Amino acid sequence: MRKVDVFILSGFLGSGKTTLLRQLLQEEKEHGRNVGVIMNEAGETAVDSEVLPNEVPLAELLNGCVCCTIQGQLEGQLEEMVSSYTLDAIYIETTGIAHPIEVLDGCITPSLSERITVRSIITVVNSKLLLELDSLSNRAQKLFLEQIRHGDLLLLNKEDLLTEDEKANTLMKVQMLNEGAKNILTTQARVPLSYILTQTRSRTASHEPTHMHNHLHIETFSYHEDSAFNGAKLEDFLKGLPQSVYRVKGYVRLQGNDQLYSLQYAYSTPLLMPVELQAKPSLVFIGENLQPQMLEKGLNSAI
Repeated sequence: MRKVDVFILSGFLGSGKTTLLRQLLQEEKEHGRNVGVIMNEAGETAVDSEVLPNEVPLAELLNGCVCCTIQGQLEGQLEEMVSSYTLDAIYIETTGIAHPIEVLDGCITPSLSERITVRSIITVVNSKLLLELDSLSNRAQKLFLEQIRHGDLLLLNKEDLLTEDEKANTLMKVQMLNEGAKNILTTQARVPLSYILTQTRSRTASHEPTHMHNHLHIETFSYHEDSAFNGAKLEDFLKGLPQSVYRVKGYVRLQGNDQLYSLQYAYSTPLLMPVELQAKPSLVFIGENLQPQMLEKGLNSAI
């Protein structure tokens, strides 16, 4: 029986994993390869999966993290996917608060050993954040670094935001953290599929349990509202969020037109882009010690 290759996409919140996945799926399609996707999102609402091609077999693991509360579901979804489809590869996009080794553990089970091969852990690194780690709590910093330590291929993303000295500093830092990994500087997580497919996982390593649900007050808050936002007020609200809000993502409508917009926020920077989707307006907040009443009040005031 031919085994299905599995690639684990790791990286902290807002690093660029979904952007990488979309590009890989497009190139996989151009090469005529059949692939499936398993997406894990910490919130109760699926956001990232809305942008994936409809023809791609997809399994969603919501409202939990694949490395603890729903690890058993990962095994079941993998078994169902390899049984139901003839696939060349499966991409597992982890939530940004997952430890990659614990996700790997969820893939290595007796029932799957003869059906899949975990080829590599690909960690997308927010290079700018790596140089500004003090903006995260101590335990969040620890997880960020653990994700780097256990990657087989490190995509040092957001290269376009770095000076030449910062690029050199980034490369030095990751080589000190993980001298055995291959690394490449990227913008918009662009990397050729051929480079991904040549990666192999040839080592094992112990890790410390740094999963954020267990060790931090990591929370999610979902906001559902069909009313259109005032664009300027919404951006002002987002820019004023505390640093403990790591990530906001979803879809919104803005006053003055019927266009749907994708909203992406990470590290005090909001980005609104028009999209051609039929998704329902909703937002998911991810962070430490969230204050839902404060967030809801602020959002309502931007309508």
